[in-house]
Amino acid sequence: MIKSLIATVTTNFTENINAIVPEKILVGSSLVINLNLNQNEDIVDISVIMNENDITSSAYNSSTKQIIITNVTGDISISALADEIIQFEDSAVKTICVNNWGGSVVEGEITASEAA
Repeated sequence: MIKSLIATVTTNFTENINAIVPEKILVGSSLVINLNLNQNEDIVDISVIMNENDITSSAYNSSTKQIIITNVTGDISISALADEIIQFEDSAVKTICVNNWGGSVVEGEITASEAA
C-alpha cells in the first residue's frame, strides 16, 4: 500500500474562534495554527487527532493558543470550543462564584456557560 503524500486537515471550531487552517498539507511538513479569540474568551475544550491518535497534549499550547505539529504524518482533525470567561471587579465575589459554580472548565475561572 502506498502512503499518501498529502494529509487532509478538518476542523470543527465554534464561531468565536478564528484561525487560518489549510485544507491539505504535505506529509512530513510542519503545521502551526494560531487560534484567535475574542477578548475575555478562552478555549474550554480542544481535541487534536492525527492518524486516529489523540495528540492534543503535545500539539496544543494553551498559553499561546497555538496548535503546533512539527511533523505531519497523516490526516488531522481538530475540534475546539471557546467560551467567555466572566470578569469580576471584586476578587472575593469571583472566589465565591468559582468555588460554587465554576472552575470545572477553566481552572480558577467561571465561564458564561457555567454561570448559566
